[in-house]
Amino acid sequence: MTRRRRDDAEVWLWSQLSDLARRLGIGITVRDLSDDDFSPRSGLCRVDDQWRLFVHRDLPPRERNRALAAALGRFDLEAVYVVPRLRGFIETVLDEDRVDGP
Repeated sequence: MTRRRRDDAEVWLWSQLSDLARRLGIGITVRDLSDDDFSPRSGLCRVDDQWRLFVHRDLPPRERNRALAAALGRFDLEAVYVVPRLRGFIETVLDEDRVDGP
């Protein structure tokens, strides 16, 4: 796969994942999460009774997508339509996370 096609695929994934997050009521914040003492890559939490995923802005697109897919995989996706390719990506990320561990 050429770099341009890979980049296009990552943009498509981010768009689809972000749309799914919106439909599930999950907010997304992409910003610099680095700190002198602590440098998380991403994290899902509740802020004012709303789920929000914070994603470190310096992550490569593939890692951003993986972080969002992992967060979405924690929710019931059976209640909403998910494009099969997108569902497959989320399931792959969850399977890989299970193998790799925390």
